[in-house]
Amino acid sequence: MWNRAELKNRAKASLSRCYWKSVFVALVLFISVAGIGAILRWIEHITDAGIGIGSGVTLQYITEGENGSLDRIFRSISIGTYGPVFAAIAIMAGIVTVYGDAIRIAISVFLFGPLEVGSQRWFIVNRAVGDASLAEIVHPFNHSYLNVVKAIFLRWLYLVLWFMLFVIPGIVKTYSYRLVPYILAESPEMETSEAFRLSRAMMDGNKLGTFILDLSFLGWDILSALTFGVVGIFYVTPYRAQTNMELYVTLRDAYLGQHQTNS
Repeated sequence: MWNRAELKNRAKASLSRCYWKSVFVALVLFISVAGIGAILRWIEHITDAGIGIGSGVTLQYITEGENGSLDRIFRSISIGTYGPVFAAIAIMAGIVTVYGDAIRIAISVFLFGPLEVGSQRWFIVNRAVGDASLAEIVHPFNHSYLNVVKAIFLRWLYLVLWFMLFVIPGIVKTYSYRLVPYILAESPEMETSEAFRLSRAMMDGNKLGTFILDLSFLGWDILSALTFGVVGIFYVTPYRAQTNMELYVTLRDAYLGQHQTNS
């Protein structure tokens, strides 16, 4: 059974060996994960009233307006000489909003997803060789790119759907699928279903321990907030990333050892 102190000690050792690269890659990882969050915000706009467009604007709002009448909106903007101009501006603004959302989602799916996987790959390779090339970050763009894109998108989509049902199952599934980016980092060609299966298998019996591991960084997060993110950028973020990588390697080795013994 793994323990938090051992993981963190190994993470600190890795961080000290390659500090500035770790800071840079951890920052890329942070930005990538934050970028993928755009998918969550976009899907959250899908309500029973219609498909979300922009921040809190739905098709029902566009067609019915605040007072529940499309006809009333068109009557109000058609009053006076400049009514058609205002109508054209409103339509163009709606189109720009739709395309703006589409562009953000595309960037999240096709750029930030592979960057998340590539960043995790750098941490894994760096652990093995001691000073990995930063080119590892873009490895997914040259190896089974679309497969990586699909898997990461489906991971986030599944999590959104689970959270839409119930919060607690959503949290549980977050930990079940936690290792998918790491698995793809080592095997980008792996089938999505197999990557999900392996993540669930390796996290089986380890979700609570991983949750406690996450909580153990709470003090560091508070300190980061008090320093306006400075401590977070230059220590907490790379330290956490290294620790999470050590957790993955530990669970991976334990899983492989168990199944090799059974076979």
